[in-house]
Amino acid sequence: MKWITDGLSAALGKLAGSMGGTSGIAAGIGAVFALVNCFFGYRMMRFWIGIAGFAAGTWGGFAAADYFLDNMAVCAVIALAAGLLMTFLAFRIYLAGVFLLCGLFGFGLFWTLGTLWFAEYETIVLIVSAVAGIGIGVAGVLLSRPVILLTTAISGGIMASQTIFGIFGVTNETAVLIAGVVLAILGAAWQFYNTRE
Repeated sequence: MKWITDGLSAALGKLAGSMGGTSGIAAGIGAVFALVNCFFGYRMMRFWIGIAGFAAGTWGGFAAADYFLDNMAVCAVIALAAGLLMTFLAFRIYLAGVFLLCGLFGFGLFWTLGTLWFAEYETIVLIVSAVAGIGIGVAGVLLSRPVILLTTAISGGIMASQTIFGIFGVTNETAVLIAGVVLAILGAAWQFYNTRE
């Protein structure tokens, strides 16, 4: 299974490199998006469904194209086309979009926490994250409001905490987790209060 994680890491690294790499500005934008997701995830469900569809399509399209081709420009075009197609499908097939949204947030949450605590078991973390993502995606289809609300609050809180602490060079995992949990609780409470109807 290591070749899968290595391949994904290489593809993502090449994609990031072709986009100019990660900078402090990009990290700041990521932190803002994570906070918006934490506190307004359910209200912005359709927007996040589009983002999730585009991200999944682009990531999958680039990884597949990069495996078969050796031309970064062609890979980028294929990735963009796959992202746009997946965005369209996510909007057209609403429940598929909900599944994709919840599944990706669930996968991201478990992957973030797994690599934070168990970085040496990358393959196991990938498998557990994928299974958790599928389970949360199914739960999202069956119980959309509470699952989307909690998934966006928790994933947004944890990712915002990790990104903000990373910007300031803080690597204390306990502090990252505590801040993420506090943000998640505040975000969930805010969303439940503002979506009572």
